[in-house]
Amino acid sequence: MKLLKTISILIFLSTSAYALEGVDYVTFNINGKEYQAPIPNKATREDFRYLKMALNGDNISREMLLGGKTEKFIYIGDVGVVRWVKLTKENEEVIEYK
Repeated sequence: MKLLKTISILIFLSTSAYALEGVDYVTFNINGKEYQAPIPNKATREDFRYLKMALNGDNISREMLLGGKTEKFIYIGDVGVVRWVKLTKENEEVIEYK
């Protein structure tokens, strides 16, 4: 968990140096709460597409994201917000550092 926090801080510092103007955003509904995240590149867009389907109950998309592992952390933070989704076979949770 300490490594995850360190990585989150580094991502926060590298993204907070500039505004993400002109970047598309996606909205996720996770456990009844909405979160917005920027889509900085094609690979992230693909991950977000599968994450959105997994959050809507698509188990095949969930399995594709997990890739045979028991859990996966997907960064959905933005400038000034360090936030990850922890995805498992059974559920998902948001981890946020302020």
